[in-house]
Amino acid sequence: KHVCERETEEFVNRTETGSDVLRHFSTTSQVCDESETAYKCRMVQENIDGRKEVTIIYECCHGYTRQKGDFGCPQKVSLMSLLEKAEELGLTDFVKAVKTLKLTKEFEKGNFTVFVPVNGAFSLDSDLLDSGAGIILRDAPAVIAVSEPAIDKALKSLQNAILSHMVDGAFKSSSIEDEQLLKTGSPEDTTIRVNYFSKPEKLMTANCVPVISRDHMATNGVIHSVEKVLKPVTQTLLDIVQSRSELSTLKTVLAAANYVSTLDQDGHLTLLAPTNAAFESMNAGLREKLLNGDRACLEKVLQNHLLPNVICTAAIQGQARTVNKLDRYANLTRSEDDKLFVDGAQIIQPDVMATNGVLHIIDEVLVPEEALSIQDLLEKTNYTEFLSLVKKAGLSKTLETQSSVTVFVPTNEAFQELPIAVKTKLNEDDELLRNVLTYHISPAVQECHRLHDNQQIPTLAGTDIRINSYSSFPYHHQGVKTAQCSSIVETNIDACNGRINVIKEVMMPPKGNVIDILALNKQYSTLVSLVKRAGIADALQGEGPFTVFAPTNEAFEKVGKETLETLEKDADKLQELLRRHVVEETLCCAGIFKRHWFDHSHVRTLAGDHLKLSRDKENRPKIGHALISKCDQTATNGNVLEIDRVLMHEPPRPRWWFNRFSHWDDFFEP
Repeated sequence: KHVCERETEEFVNRTETGSDVLRHFSTTSQVCDESETAYKCRMVQENIDGRKEVTIIYECCHGYTRQKGDFGCPQKVSLMSLLEKAEELGLTDFVKAVKTLKLTKEFEKGNFTVFVPVNGAFSLDSDLLDSGAGIILRDAPAVIAVSEPAIDKALKSLQNAILSHMVDGAFKSSSIEDEQLLKTGSPEDTTIRVNYFSKPEKLMTANCVPVISRDHMATNGVIHSVEKVLKPVTQTLLDIVQSRSELSTLKTVLAAANYVSTLDQDGHLTLLAPTNAAFESMNAGLREKLLNGDRACLEKVLQNHLLPNVICTAAIQGQARTVNKLDRYANLTRSEDDKLFVDGAQIIQPDVMATNGVLHIIDEVLVPEEALSIQDLLEKTNYTEFLSLVKKAGLSKTLETQSSVTVFVPTNEAFQELPIAVKTKLNEDDELLRNVLTYHISPAVQECHRLHDNQQIPTLAGTDIRINSYSSFPYHHQGVKTAQCSSIVETNIDACNGRINVIKEVMMPPKGNVIDILALNKQYSTLVSLVKRAGIADALQGEGPFTVFAPTNEAFEKVGKETLETLEKDADKLQELLRRHVVEETLCCAGIFKRHWFDHSHVRTLAGDHLKLSRDKENRPKIGHALISKCDQTATNGNVLEIDRVLMHEPPRPRWWFNRFSHWDDFFEP
């Protein structure tokens, strides 16, 4: 009842033509919003021909209104002029100001949208009016002891203030879009930016001033009541920064990062602007690096201070968050004593409006991790063991000056759990230490999610790191990615000059191929002897990758001397046995998961056997029935896993359920 429908349609043709296949492709999205007096839906459809936008608004017809819970718009309202409506709403200060300026007739000549401040908003406030204005407002037309020029100046200032609250045309809130700029009647070409917020409660703002009641219809326009006076907005964000002495350091930073044009263009940004004192209070070394360092790092700092939408502080209640230009969350807080904070920095002057957004002045510089160097980030995230070894090896400058690198950083626990003999060697041999550390640095930024199984990436040590991916079957409920068989436990921690991936173990540069690894350990002398006798050593020195399940000499002794002698005399059987201990892939201990009833993980050996992968009750990895007694002796072409028994051929066991129910066939015999 008394509900009117308005529909608008806009179509934008695409200038470029696509393939015929794309002509069958389209996307449709719909967003609806409801207020007390309107229901609005916007549908956007895009295809190869263009973009079509349809907006449908259901709202109370002119002269009718509704209360929450009403069916339709049953309440008829008496229409009157804008000034009469303002009087009825109790907005008498505004009416008095209009009459003081003798603008009554102008208000009756056309349709206007007026954002009217509540009573008490017009005061002796120098923020709005110049000297004498308050006397005029309170005592006009009787003015005492005020010069004529002062009166004229005050009247002109008041008139500009009134006109900066007026927009030509009648705009209900349902007709105004979020982030829409409305041009006012002020001769200074001021604008009013309207924003809508849905959380923590629905809020409409005009130049970040809360609209406390809206859509009051008059015969010649509409009134929206605002909480306080709207200050004239004529400057861009850049103009504001350049005009304020307390932001001079920020001005310098913007120029150094070539970010000046960004803040001078049309848009709807929120700038968190640190004061000069905020920059001065930074760590001196970090400030020097940022101001005189890589422009890309400085850009990341600025992006951390820019939000892609206008966020007014009136919308901040308790704790909230929003995404910034760095695609990180900025945490916004209003404390119990009504102080405002963003990521710990206090907002000391909020809601400075610009034509292309809003500026909040803050008392700290918000330096994101992405803007720190790798060394600074390692220190901040407390990877002290790796960092101290970097300094000991004289690699600090290398790590500081290298750009676009990926560092695989072992945890502090990884270094602490190294065997004492290894720690001693690293402590005494600087060349070995440098070789180990540079093996953890790749001279390119590696996107961890793009690293695929068996991919090899270069390092500063000159030896590649092999990446492997493992997951349990069939639901991939467990998964791990490894670098040289060390589990990657945290990925893609971005720094200014590269990226950090955290790994669970220290990676040692491989000392050769799998045959070399076996030959270096006397525990595998029997296996090496048999491999050479069988003539497969050359094959295992190929590109690979190979994983060798290496029984120890003790494990071969358990087989028995007679069995070994028999195998040595039969080349085919010996080869078959040895090939049962090799798989043509890289298998790391991290890729062996506990078995579940639905999990049938296994590997296929070169002999064609399928060996089960599992872990025992103590979480020790197993291959078939053999226990892996030593994990991950990595090689340039694969890995060596030490096992405690020789993998002899075992005929497949019949399934218990088949044996138990095979006698059921008797029931079906004729």
